[in-house]
Amino acid sequence: MCSNQPPPGASQDATSGATGAGASAAANGGSAGAGGATSALEPEAGAANGGAADGGAANGGAANGGAANGGAANGGAGVEAGAPPDAAGASFGGTTSASFGGTTSAAAGATSAGAASGGASPTGGVSAVSASVFTRSNDLQRSGSNLKESVLTPAVVRSAGFGKLFCKPVDDEIYGQLLYVSALDVGGKTRDVIFAVTMNDSVYAFDAHAADADPLWHVNYADPKNGITPVSTADLSGVACSQYRDFSRQIGITSTPVIDPNTFTMYLNARTKENGVFVQRLHALDIRSGKERPGSPVKLEASVPGTGTGSVDGKLSLEPLLNNQRAGLVLHDNTVYLAFGSHCDGGSYHGWLLGYDARSLSRVATYATTPNGWGGGIWMSGMAPAVDGEGHLYLTTANGSADVASGGGDRAQSFVKLKRQAAGLLVVDWFTPVDWSVTNLEDRDVGSTGALLLPSSNRVLGGSKEGVLYLLDTNDLGKFNENGNAQIVQTVPVTGTHRSHVHGTPVYWKSAGGEYVYVMPEEEHLQQYRVKDGKLVLAHVSEVISPVDHHAASTTMPGGILALTANGDTNDSGLIWATTPIAQDANQQVVSGVLRVFDANDVTHELWNSEQDPNDAFGNLAKFNPPTVVNGRAYVPTFSGQFCVYGGGATRR
Repeated sequence: MCSNQPPPGASQDATSGATGAGASAAANGGSAGAGGATSALEPEAGAANGGAADGGAANGGAANGGAANGGAANGGAGVEAGAPPDAAGASFGGTTSASFGGTTSAAAGATSAGAASGGASPTGGVSAVSASVFTRSNDLQRSGSNLKESVLTPAVVRSAGFGKLFCKPVDDEIYGQLLYVSALDVGGKTRDVIFAVTMNDSVYAFDAHAADADPLWHVNYADPKNGITPVSTADLSGVACSQYRDFSRQIGITSTPVIDPNTFTMYLNARTKENGVFVQRLHALDIRSGKERPGSPVKLEASVPGTGTGSVDGKLSLEPLLNNQRAGLVLHDNTVYLAFGSHCDGGSYHGWLLGYDARSLSRVATYATTPNGWGGGIWMSGMAPAVDGEGHLYLTTANGSADVASGGGDRAQSFVKLKRQAAGLLVVDWFTPVDWSVTNLEDRDVGSTGALLLPSSNRVLGGSKEGVLYLLDTNDLGKFNENGNAQIVQTVPVTGTHRSHVHGTPVYWKSAGGEYVYVMPEEEHLQQYRVKDGKLVLAHVSEVISPVDHHAASTTMPGGILALTANGDTNDSGLIWATTPIAQDANQQVVSGVLRVFDANDVTHELWNSEQDPNDAFGNLAKFNPPTVVNGRAYVPTFSGQFCVYGGGATRR
């Protein structure tokens, strides 16, 4: 939580370190080319540009979207004069992936089968089933599961040869999840590629298997000589908190990008301070080169009618400094969605969800969580909103105003189900716990995790800073009951009486032996729940506990941030991957981290951890950021100016 900030303005997004991790100078090598935007795409026919509620405020067009918006002077990466147009064969205006390969299977979408990799085999000759990770937590359900992992098994992880293979330097802390595209043609060679974004406003592409190679490409959106830098924590001190420490130094690219494999396009949000003006921009990059797509980038701007805090003449506007875009981006039905929360619950912020046409980059949908109140940030510890098979979006909100009795539109401290409707987003259902007003005062966000849609069912699950999991029926979320929460499917306390927080969204696996969800709250054991008759039943609890820092002002953030791998539903193939602090509270400070691996069939069995051998340490924990485990390797982000790669065949000194 934010120091010296009393409730209800206590920290909603108290998330990151107080001391900067040293950036590696070597990370700045590689190509700096990022350009290529030569003309603005025409908007999709009939596409709204801001929504009716916004009165048609201009957000596209040449002034804010054309080639003039791609240069360094306007926040884009520097482009050499006369740069050639996009060389991709298919037009960027082509059909965009609607759902990453389906919306009902846990294995669908981001973890999808592909062609065999052209890079070196991660196991020295054993071919992996090729898979990719295009989005936060692998798919639109946010299952956190890669079910196409045939190389990394419990036996491999237990073997003497499993460990750290190498680390790759980058120029700052990594908050967004590492994304992975298999069999990608870069520079005329097919290879598996891992993508990293940093708080220094950099984007990197690396060969996923090459230990010593420079980046395939690297772009950076800062231009200090011309007064363009990432936002600084100093810019928020006295605005959000008296001394802002939720991030350690810079605030550049904070959220997880999303990749469209059909158009080879990555969408991301980069934040800059440009000669004293704060800006957030949606970029669309060709993942083969790092070059901007035509019409990219565009400023993120929005307004809606409202009388909430910060409104002017009955209109509420997005604040580019105060609104923290931490939640992962979503790509669905040709629309890119970005969700916004706050910094330290400071200033006149509100929660926002904006939708942009994936081809024209014009804004086509706008939703504010508390148009006539305050707060309601959408941060979800970095998780992206979930999407069901009918295209509904699910998200959770944090501290603020909630119209539980009046039927008004303020939806803080809630689960919210939204439907795209014309130029807007319609709330079709919601749930607010009975004790929301009490938890509001205690900074116990309902929205401290994202929403997990249990595949092939009508259940949605999420956790809170109250130390509770809420299991809801997607056909009737439950709205509000002044007498309790009996109207929902199940309330599951997971942290006992000490009420430590849940930050890691649960992960899901349906094996041949049963259907399970897993969660590791702060100061708690890894817990494995069986899904039985539509409810959760505790099956196993690990002996290992996420650390307890007795010097912490509150509980020890953030608990375990999880990923799951398995070879389909094969019982003896499942693994839980968890990153946690080693010993210290990661709230408002950078601390060392550990990677742990558990048997997903029975989490009482810890198979390996990176503290067993000093050579396996990765450095500082990347808070709220899960490992990306795919094709025989585990890629672990850090706050130490690097990411580290684990697998079989590690060299021991």
